[in-house]
Parts: sequence; C-alpha cells; structure tokens
Amino acid sequence: MGIFRSVMEFSARFGLTMRDDPVKVIDLAARTWGEPVEWAALSAELIPQSDRDALPSVSVVLRNIGMGPVSLTVPGWLFFLSAEVAGPDGSVALSPFGAQLLKPERRTERIEVTLQAGTGTEARVPVGQLFGLRAAAERKARYRVVVRCELPSGAVVRSNEIEV
Repeated sequence: MGIFRSVMEFSARFGLTMRDDPVKVIDLAARTWGEPVEWAALSAELIPQSDRDALPSVSVVLRNIGMGPVSLTVPGWLFFLSAEVAGPDGSVALSPFGAQLLKPERRTERIEVTLQAGTGTEARVPVGQLFGLRAAAERKARYRVVVRCELPSGAVVRSNEIEV
C-alpha cells in the first residue's frame, strides 16, 4: 500500500492521473462529412466548451470509406491535418504561437495509423490557439473553418465547413 500511495501522491503533485478511461466511441453517423476522396472522408465539428472564454477547438475525424483496411504513416496530426480559417475580412493567418508550433523542423513525429473499413480516428485541432482567435471571441466575429489533409497518393481530402 505504501508504494501505491507514493505513486498516487507523486502523480497528483505533478498533474498526472492514473485511471482506466473507457475507449472513446465515435458516432460516425451523427457527423457531417466533406466530399469523399479515394478511400477517405473528413468530418469537422466544434468541440463544445463550458467556459465561454475558452478558445475554440475542432474535433476532426478521418474515416475509411473503402472496402478494406488502410494503413498510412502521418507526420503527427497537426502536420497531417491543416485548418483553413476565413473570417469576415478573408483568410486568417497563423498566430505567432501557431507559426512556432508548425515550423517544419518540428515535424519529427511519425504515427502509424490503420483504419479498418468503415471506421474512423479522431484528432483535436486547437484552431483558437493556432490562429489567435481570441480577438474574434471578443468582437463576436464568426469564422469559417475547413480542415484538409493530403493522402499518400497526393489527393487532398477536405472536411465539411463549420463556423466557430
């Protein structure tokens, strides 16, 4: 018991948690999808925030609409998925934080993804931080977001358009 308590105290002190979270199930039927390309379709959905001042994040699901499994290697989700944000005055540039985070030299991660036919995988894109949309929240401006990715073949898949 003593060692378990020490681990729990260490975890609590450093913000770590130990728990058995249930596997998240993605309800693919409840989502809106962009146009399918080859074996893939993308869906973007605003993540509800309980804090009105929180910057918006987007849940993005990549779905295998093909007949068989697909395996690919992605360069980390933030480099594989790219958000296009447009406001009342046109396209919105990356924030200084987003520009730093997405520098090409940071593109070192490789994730192996295998999607069975009819399944999807989710990633969360912090568009509010990447594009500095705090000013938008203060002005009550609305922005349109589309997420895209490039498949290994070079084909580009685009999500549905959402408003944040």
